[in-house]
Amino acid sequence: MLAFELQISTVIILFVISALAGLAAWCFFVWAIKDKQFENTEDVSKRLLELDDATVAESDVSRREKKEEARV
Repeated sequence: MLAFELQISTVIILFVISALAGLAAWCFFVWAIKDKQFENTEDVSKRLLELDDATVAESDVSRREKKEEARV
């Protein structure tokens, strides 16, 4: 009988822990919505791509300059 009572209390403890974890996830999601974290996600990706293109262009220019300096 003791083993059965132990199993029930374990199930209750795990249920409470999972309910608290679910509540925490829900609160985090609601905060993200209210803080407008999910708005305007397209511009961020475009800025990243533009930044990447600019970085590649700058590195190409610096490589060319280094090659030219090495020739001289």
